Amino acid sequence: MKLLEDALTTVKNDLAQLAREKNEMETGKKNIEIELQKTIEQRDESQSRVFKLESDVEGLEGSCREMRLKIEDYQAKEDRWKEKEAELFSSYNSLLMKVKEAEEPLLSASQLRTLMEKLSGIEIPLVESEDLEPHISADVKKLFSVIGSFTDLQNPIL
Repeated sequence: MKLLEDALTTVKNDLAQLAREKNEMETGKKNIEIELQKTIEQRDESQSRVFKLESDVEGLEGSCREMRLKIEDYQAKEDRWKEKEAELFSSYNSLLMKVKEAEEPLLSASQLRTLMEKLSGIEIPLVESEDLEPHISADVKKLFSVIGSFTDLQNPIL
């Protein structure tokens, strides 16, 4: 009987040991299930974040395409403005040259003096003209008279 009692005690101890191991395994299983649930939640959060980032990337790529088109448009406008600026600069320089030419006297001082000396040597009867200003010198009146006579004399020859 002692043998039976020892066997029974061994079986009880083995059962107790199995029960403890079963509890440890169930606790381990619960811990693993908790960790698994946390990992699944982290994965879902990461996937959600990845989807959001991919969506942001698509939005940014669209904005980038729009900006490229705007840049190309602005560069085309800038090119047209530069062409217009060059045209205006050329027109300005041309007008500036014309203004300078208009401001320069038709005859130099020495040429004018020579012309007046030659006119003073010519005997021309002066005809008073109403369209000439009264304070014009006699030599200038002679010049206008010569020019007027020249055109009158030229017509019969032709």
